Amino acid sequence: MTMHFTRITISRDLIRDEVINYVRENRASLSLPQPIEYTGAYIVGTHEWFNQTKQVGISINTIIDMIYNKLISSGKARTENVAVNNSSTMTTFNAYFPLQVKTIILEEILDLTRLGVLTLLQFTPKNQGINYDFVFDVRSDRIVLTEYGSRFITEASPLPFFSNQYLGILRQVSEPDDELQAYLSEGITCLRNQLARAAAILLRLAAEHSLDKLIDSTKLAIPTDQERSSFMEKIRKASTNLQQRAEVAFQKLESSSGLIPSQLDKSVRYQLRAAFHSIRELGGRAAHKSNNILLQEVTDHYTLYAGSVYSIVNQVIDYQTTQRLSPPPT
Repeated sequence: MTMHFTRITISRDLIRDEVINYVRENRASLSLPQPIEYTGAYIVGTHEWFNQTKQVGISINTIIDMIYNKLISSGKARTENVAVNNSSTMTTFNAYFPLQVKTIILEEILDLTRLGVLTLLQFTPKNQGINYDFVFDVRSDRIVLTEYGSRFITEASPLPFFSNQYLGILRQVSEPDDELQAYLSEGITCLRNQLARAAAILLRLAAEHSLDKLIDSTKLAIPTDQERSSFMEKIRKASTNLQQRAEVAFQKLESSSGLIPSQLDKSVRYQLRAAFHSIRELGGRAAHKSNNILLQEVTDHYTLYAGSVYSIVNQVIDYQTTQRLSPPPT
């Protein structure tokens, strides 16, 4: 008889998204109910409220099993049958892969508790039958949604990309190098954890990295030594002033023939310049704690970077490389 085990493959991003979706869908069961006064009478009050409060929360193992089953049934988790020669191997791996996925689900739940979105506790009556006072049983395995968590799942808009999907968009233009992937993967992770300030700073670093690539390519594309030396001297004088370095590069591209294709002239002059400086300014504001940084604003700038900075910069670099490597006309 043919034996096989089922290999399960799924990204952590998809698991985390399913955890948050589960919390949204089961918000009522995870939240402390509030007595509602209406025309002098409590609709949810007295003994009914007392009984509901005792039931708040869902066992962490129940949550893990529900999320795991949803990942499998929805097809988000990829499954593959692998043939084996003995029942011991089959049994072991059929236990290992579900446990591996469930452990990641647990890690993501605990990460949300670290962020203050969820907590482990049970509301336990303090004096059964005397009044409606409760104490907190923190030894419980029940997950409860906090007040902050309620705002979190209400205000958090879904990101347009997971990190691997975001990098996939960039790869349609050109393969991002390891340094750029690190900035952007960490940035998307920060966004998903509501860390808008950190995500904005990482995006500014990504934009600066793209600028450095553009400067290096432009330096090689400049046809004469004198012109090249003049360009690099201006870059040197700009030093760490990101705005000045960017303007030196943009102005050079706009003023010198042969460094950009004609169809990209307006894209560089208006689209690239505006997008780059908007990302630069956002990252600069994020570096100062007194400035309020909105999650949606940062999310929008990640989209802006992909379409108006990364895409245009790489089109320019590809053009310059082609021109530089092409044999001179005979």
